[in-house]
Amino acid sequence: MQIIYQSEIKNLFPCVATVGFFDGLHAGHRFLLEELKSIAKTQHLKCVVVTFANHPRKVLNPDFKPELLNTLTEKIHQLESTGIDGCIVLDFSLHLAGLSAYEFLKTILKDQFNVQTLLVGHDHRFGHNRTDGFPEYKKYGEALGMNVIQCSQFNTDVDSQISCLHITTPCMAK
Repeated sequence: MQIIYQSEIKNLFPCVATVGFFDGLHAGHRFLLEELKSIAKTQHLKCVVVTFANHPRKVLNPDFKPELLNTLTEKIHQLESTGIDGCIVLDFSLHLAGLSAYEFLKTILKDQFNVQTLLVGHDHRFGHNRTDGFPEYKKYGEALGMNVIQCSQFNTDVDSQISCLHITTPCMAK
């Protein structure tokens, strides 16, 4: 996996990307990353995760003390284990926090990172004050020539999984 830090960004390859903090890389994250890899394969592009070296809420509220599951190094190692092609690591800043969703899509994702397709989680929000969501991203992407796709919601229906286990497990009579 190629790791690209903010200071090293120049002339990136066209890619399919997703954006998030990705602390702990849980099953929902892995579901999103599998979808990312699938889309990238279909489009014959690299798949990239854009993440942050520091927690965004810590920048917005200096008194906030996040209880993170992973260090940045551990997070990068976990992302690498998923088989993605690249990881772009940004330093979250007040300047970045002040960008609207459109500005982030255009100046960061499209112009700097060469994102051709953006995959967002089913409830993902970014941009100043997190005011915009998927409908706005889709509209902005169309204006920029960027395809924006919303990932379906990951379902952890434990009752369904238990039912399946009961159905497929033979009963042993005494």
